[in-house]
Parts: sequence; C-alpha cells; structure tokens
Amino acid sequence: MTNLDLIKEQIEYNSAHILFTMADDTELGKRYPGYYVRIVEDEGHQCQEFVFDNGEHFIHDLEEQMLYHAEPIPSEFFLHKHLEKVVSDFMERYSVCDADGSILPIYCDTATVQATTFILLHPYRDQKIVYLPQIMLPSHLRKQGLGLQLIKQIYDICCKFGYKLRIAQMVETFYNRMVERGATIITPLDEVEITDATIFGIRE
Repeated sequence: MTNLDLIKEQIEYNSAHILFTMADDTELGKRYPGYYVRIVEDEGHQCQEFVFDNGEHFIHDLEEQMLYHAEPIPSEFFLHKHLEKVVSDFMERYSVCDADGSILPIYCDTATVQATTFILLHPYRDQKIVYLPQIMLPSHLRKQGLGLQLIKQIYDICCKFGYKLRIAQMVETFYNRMVERGATIITPLDEVEITDATIFGIRE
C-alpha cells in the first residue's frame, strides 16, 4: 500500500470517527472532518502537514511532491482537544450563551481551554494534572447537577490519560460542597482533587 493509499484510508476513517470540534487550531492548522492541515517548513522545504484525530501524521513535501508517513503523534498530546470537545458539546447541548445571547467563543491551546466566564481549564503536562480554577454556569442551569456532570466528564478524560483533576480557587460554599461529596483536600478552603470516591449524583 502506498503512502497515498494510506492517507486516503486515514481521511476516510477519521472523517467517520471525528473526535474533536470542527474549529481551526492555532497550532494544528485548518480543520477538516477528522484532521488538521497546516503549512510547515521541514529541512528548508515548504510542506503540507496532515494530523489526524487518531494521531496519524503525514508530511507532503510541496517542492519534491513527495508524501511521507511521519511518526504518529502520541494520544496524550490531544488531551486539550478532548477537553475542548467536552466543553463545546456541553455548551451546545445546554445553550450556554453570553448575557446578550451570543455564543461563547472557546479558546484552546495545549495549556489552556477557556470559554470566557463559563469555564477555564489548565493542563499541566509536566505534573500530569488538569486544574479547573473556574466554572460558572448560567443561573438557569444551576441546581440541576449539570456542573457536576461536566466535572465528571472532564474527570473521565483525565483518567483516560493518567492525569489528576484538581479544582482550585473556589469560593467557600463550593469548596465545602465538593469536600462533602468526597473530594480530597489539597489546600484547605482553596483546592481539592477529584477521585473515584467523589460523589457526582444529585442528592435529595
């Protein structure tokens, strides 16, 4: 099978198994269904780089007109893209909007996932910890367990990649609620860690 056959196979597979949002990415490039494309320079040659949602990676040397099957990208690199997708899906499902009804933009790079005043996540890759210093649901979505549902989804992603999830910079009431639900205290009145013992269900 040639590299052209391989990339066609990856386009077909990944377009049917899309993992991330359809937004362009500042680092990965222009978004297509299931993959990103950007122009890079490799050994002095202008190249087209293809990065697929499953980590498959191809380089097309535009000067030599050669297509190379590059080293796959480790799945952990895409942690921020998985977090972005969970946040984006939640916002779409529950119509999380700005005060004027406009859709909240999501900023995403390898170290930050943020939707303005709604949520902020920081993956600390060297420590293998994701910090959640901000989550603020619109008033009409509160007291329904939806915030806990989103935290649980984020926690599941963290577990998948071997990361811890810590909630920090909390107001006292939220801190107390999370401690009551079994979160582990890291810094009193400020930071807790979500674990398998944390209770996410709605209490009567």
